[in-house]
Amino acid sequence: MIPDVTKLMPKLLIDNLNTDGQALIDKINSYIASWKNELLIINYWNDPVICPDAQLDDLGYLLAAEILSSDTPRQKRVKIWNAIQGHRKRSLWEEDIKIRIDAVTGLNAVLYSNINNDDWIMGGDGNIPTGYYWGTMGVDGVDLNLGLALLGTGLEYQIKGNIYIDLGATVTSAVLDLIEINIQNIIPAYFVIVLGYTVGITFYELRTI
Repeated sequence: MIPDVTKLMPKLLIDNLNTDGQALIDKINSYIASWKNELLIINYWNDPVICPDAQLDDLGYLLAAEILSSDTPRQKRVKIWNAIQGHRKRSLWEEDIKIRIDAVTGLNAVLYSNINNDDWIMGGDGNIPTGYYWGTMGVDGVDLNLGLALLGTGLEYQIKGNIYIDLGATVTSAVLDLIEINIQNIIPAYFVIVLGYTVGITFYELRTI
């Protein structure tokens, strides 16, 4: 109930109100009613169903709902509604990132890896039998024969934290831009994401995020 300001005033003053005094009381009461409505709006603010459109961006920011300027009010409300539950699966491949990418491309993205990847081994001093190598630096082209792989640029898919994603086919720059917008804020720190596609066993890079 809205409090009546006259109940807070001395009875002697109330009993001797003139027209101007009553106008002042009415004005004060109107402010109180306005303040109450604003407080009710704040109370409703956390509810994505009844939150005013003008406050959806702020509510989405507080919940990290990843609202975009291009989203409609309905899209914003859906993102806010699912935000808390979505945080549990945030950045997971099957439950989050793949869904975002496939929604943009309409394809079936998969993680690219090589399960037969070799390891780098460096041997120390010792008696090395004739015709054998303890180590190689990749100069003489013998690496593959020895089952060794020396990484060079630091972006190879063999390195943990470098994630190669096969989008399923080549896509336009506009599609890549939209993918980047949708996943750039959920990529774990220090991870490198490489988007591309494969032909056979060969990966063709389109963009690094």
